Amino acid sequence: MAARMMRCCLPPDGFFSVVAITGGLPSEIGHLRFLQKIWGGEMNLSFIPTEIGLCTNLMFVNLRANRNLKALPSEIAKLTKLTYLNIGNTGVTTLPDEVLSMKNTQDIQIVLP
Repeated sequence: MAARMMRCCLPPDGFFSVVAITGGLPSEIGHLRFLQKIWGGEMNLSFIPTEIGLCTNLMFVNLRANRNLKALPSEIAKLTKLTYLNIGNTGVTTLPDEVLSMKNTQDIQIVLP
């Protein structure tokens, strides 16, 4: 497995900013239970770990311009507070059925390619 490099910051407001990473978000992201925002655009991400579903306070996820990102885990549907998901200009062409059947989907702004 290729080595991954990551620097991030998690200030008190719960904003997670990916500064440099290769491959995908680490599975340890699931430990950030109070995480509210992920700004991971243009980071050459190729996968999102299933553990993202443990970040139940997530409201904002920006993954735009990660062209190697081809799919989202169905665990995204566990993010009941999610109001913004940007997957524009990625390789994602469909959303998991679980995401489409989320109870709060009418309140989610999804930016597709």
